[in-house]
Amino acid sequence: MWIGIEPSASVAHSPGFVSDKRVLIYGTSITHGACASRPGMAYPNILSRMFPLEFVNLGFSGNAQGEPELAQIISEIPDPALLILDYEGNTPSTERLRETLPEFIRIFRSRYAEVPILVLSQIRLAKEAFDVHMFRQREERKQFQQETVERLRQSGDHHIHFFNGEELLGLEYGECTVDGIHPSDLGYKRMSEALKPLLENLLRPYHN
Repeated sequence: MWIGIEPSASVAHSPGFVSDKRVLIYGTSITHGACASRPGMAYPNILSRMFPLEFVNLGFSGNAQGEPELAQIISEIPDPALLILDYEGNTPSTERLRETLPEFIRIFRSRYAEVPILVLSQIRLAKEAFDVHMFRQREERKQFQQETVERLRQSGDHHIHFFNGEELLGLEYGECTVDGIHPSDLGYKRMSEALKPLLENLLRPYHN
């Protein structure tokens, strides 16, 4: 097999990661990358190419509902640099989200008191344009997540943060999915670009 390279190029070992720390992303089929054209185009994988750290994609298609058992298992993963919670889309009701989110955070905090946690609300769905109930449900869940983070911060946890997921796809959110729900490659690119500045701040100790 012949491989062509530029005359000035060289082949060398990968420098590896700058740290043994890991970014953990727990979420749905959107996190998993269900409709990306290839694995590398899921937003966790795009982000992984922006930072010299290992990214662990814990996206469970149709099954991530914030179960305490999953929180316990995730809290046993060593050396986390950041935990992103992006599972709202799979919760069957706002009531279920109210039950699971505070408990998930509590379980993880019992092991890692100062590791940053980023709570990420759901992206906008195309169907919201004509389904008022769907729009109101997302707004309700977003408000709950934002209030939960703010309450915890007021209680002294300054390492927990919230990001409004409706901003991830931009104004043309209806053009960024395959089926009105799951992002296309364009959608994933926009998600990763929107999250990059925040992650640069949260992961600052590991990429400067």
